[in-house]
Amino acid sequence: MAVLRADFASQARGGSHGRRGLSNRLPFMLIRLLLLLLPVLLLPTALRLSPSWYSGSTSLVAVAAVTPPDTAAVTATVTAALARQLREETRVAFFHAYDSYLTHAYPADELKPLSCEPRSHRNKTRGTLDDALGGYSLTLIDSLDTLLVMREFQRFNEALQLLQQDLSFDRDVTVSVFEANIRVLGGLLSAHQLSLALGRQSNLTYDGHFLLDKAVDLGNRLLPAFETSTGIPYHVVHLQRGVLVGVSKKTCPAVITYCHIMT
Repeated sequence: MAVLRADFASQARGGSHGRRGLSNRLPFMLIRLLLLLLPVLLLPTALRLSPSWYSGSTSLVAVAAVTPPDTAAVTATVTAALARQLREETRVAFFHAYDSYLTHAYPADELKPLSCEPRSHRNKTRGTLDDALGGYSLTLIDSLDTLLVMREFQRFNEALQLLQQDLSFDRDVTVSVFEANIRVLGGLLSAHQLSLALGRQSNLTYDGHFLLDKAVDLGNRLLPAFETSTGIPYHVVHLQRGVLVGVSKKTCPAVITYCHIMT
């Protein structure tokens, strides 16, 4: 919407020439507006669809997932032996990825799965896809709560020790506000909460404040992105200098949705 307002304002300043340009561009602007509103218009219909519509087409997977399955029926078909097998397969798959990251990519953010090379935040080649990269060991932070849910407490302690040695958000880098919110800030806070909840039931070495302190530090560095007329944050922010002059001022409504769900 901000982009559309800017287009109208720009054309209006152009006088009669601007009005002719506006007339030529109006159909395209209306198409853009329709594309923005399309998910909102289709959502009520999607919510009413039955899972029976799903017949193997991946395009309807999300729609089918709207209606929860009969959990009792599903549980009845999963024996204790099958549950143990599935749990072990999940554990093996997770540690295949996790250990490969630690071996070949840490302290970079991600591992390239085919070449087994680290993906550097200083060599962004995929456009906005690389905005998630910040040089802050993204995959490790994103895995903390999974380690706790899987009750891999010793592996969590080892990951925590690495972060205590290496993690810093005082970095000369521009990052995605959305990705930093859901994966880094969310990863730190969820690991902090789970660690406190587990307490003495485990052999965790967490001191009770490191992850929370880091989350507060990152949150303060993201706050400048929220200083907009609507409160909807900008898409990117610099971790040291805030919102930079000359950088795209596109906003990111997804962050607001995520924050609302979390609260």
